[in-house]
Amino acid sequence: MSFGTRQNGNDSSSTTQIAIKGWLKSGLANSKDQGVEALVGFLSKKASRPILSHTRAGAAVLLITVNAQDQDRFFHLNGFTFSGASLIVEAARPPRSQFNPAHSNNHQNYSQNNSRGPPHSNGNQTHPQNTFRGQAHGQPVPRGPRGPFQDNNSRNNPSSHRAADPTTTELENLIIEVIRERYHAGDKHLILNALVSDPKVTTSGLSSQDPIKVWKAIFTICEKHMWETASKRREAVESISLRDDNITSVKDILSLSNIFPTIKNLDLSNNHLADLDALKFWKNQFRDLEHIILIGNPVSNNPDTLQTLLSWYPRLKLYNNEPVRDAAGNINIPQPQPNLPNNALGGLQPNPSAPTASHPEFPPGSTFGLPEPNKSAEVLQKEQMGLQFSFETKLKMEWVENCLSANNWVYDAAIANFMELRAQNQIPPEAYITGV
Repeated sequence: MSFGTRQNGNDSSSTTQIAIKGWLKSGLANSKDQGVEALVGFLSKKASRPILSHTRAGAAVLLITVNAQDQDRFFHLNGFTFSGASLIVEAARPPRSQFNPAHSNNHQNYSQNNSRGPPHSNGNQTHPQNTFRGQAHGQPVPRGPRGPFQDNNSRNNPSSHRAADPTTTELENLIIEVIRERYHAGDKHLILNALVSDPKVTTSGLSSQDPIKVWKAIFTICEKHMWETASKRREAVESISLRDDNITSVKDILSLSNIFPTIKNLDLSNNHLADLDALKFWKNQFRDLEHIILIGNPVSNNPDTLQTLLSWYPRLKLYNNEPVRDAAGNINIPQPQPNLPNNALGGLQPNPSAPTASHPEFPPGSTFGLPEPNKSAEVLQKEQMGLQFSFETKLKMEWVENCLSANNWVYDAAIANFMELRAQNQIPPEAYITGV
């Protein structure tokens, strides 16, 4: 996530609040307590963790307090069915002051030594490299008449009005401006790529804030000030791009699935989604999704990813710009191919039948880079990628692995990283080998 890496506290004494919505559509909504006690029991049982306390927040929101280390188990219940109703489980709305940079926590900066993005991650508002079909620039949607984050009660009940926080209002207006600049009405595309590089974001202090809170603020403003009804959002936004945003788990952007549940295209390329656990919070979401892009994430190298996505998203037609269903709608999974570029630096190409034959670090007959019965597709692809990288750069395999892993096994990013360090004479002579 581009807005800093949250610290994962393991203090068993800390607690957190989670908001539960949607249960009032259940078959128990007409009971004396509207099904609250049954809902609490259901959540605790499904999560296999205790709920410390609960309280109503308005008519339709139940706030539960749980141990902080248990929160992932409850977030996983998002989309579960309770007595016929689909539940929405999300982080509780934070106080206004938490959107203020003056209240910054101890979060790490976006620039991490081992989290380099591809060289094209420049934060501009052009279309992404892996684009959806039929994109064209349109006009930004006008801002609605409401004041930022002003709810219905404060507008209709003057006695409940509080003095506005000028800094918070300024931040909300800034987010509105960013959204307007990045929305293309012609192709119904909201492009939120590389937000941390946006000058407006960096100067505001948002880039150092808790990612969950910042993303929730962005999507809440989409709901409250841009497209105020579900039908307007469904009509206005079909594609959303979150490319190069340093996202490590979709839990950080869980609010996206609540605000835009009907999108058809989603670009998450060049983030840090490591495995299917990083995607599981969207398991029962986006039932209309037709195209998802995960290029540049480690999870895209997992051979099980596509089959899992097809089971989650029944209308999925394209994955990483490639068709996964034929004209009749039948699943047609393409055979995985190593994502290796052309030999741009002039090194030797590995021999497909004996890839280590001309590499001095491997003994004769080595099976490194060759398929074996107990070798997974992910391991094989990394071996082949490492050999290709070594032949191109003439780096020893130890240094190859360090460079590729530091760039999340995104080949182009690792090559760019290598060339940059080489130009700065920061690679020691002992890193290189001869004979390739």
